[in-house]
Amino acid sequence: MAERDGAVAYLEYSLTPKVLALVHTEVPEELRGQGIGSSLIESALRWAREHHHKVDVICPVVQDYISKHTEYSDLVLR
Repeated sequence: MAERDGAVAYLEYSLTPKVLALVHTEVPEELRGQGIGSSLIESALRWAREHHHKVDVICPVVQDYISKHTEYSDLVLR
């Protein structure tokens, strides 16, 4: 979650013992274009790598991010 001037951006997820499911990214209009969504996604992917979890990508924004940052593609549940 990230908050600026009362606006809240977040990455909704669910967690099991071995899988981090990235469900939905929400960035309010007034916060878009500042890299906040990318920062939330990158933090989640780093967490998954550090904790040896696979990532189930449900959110299309996360899918788009991973397609541009292929260094995280090995985390994606196939």
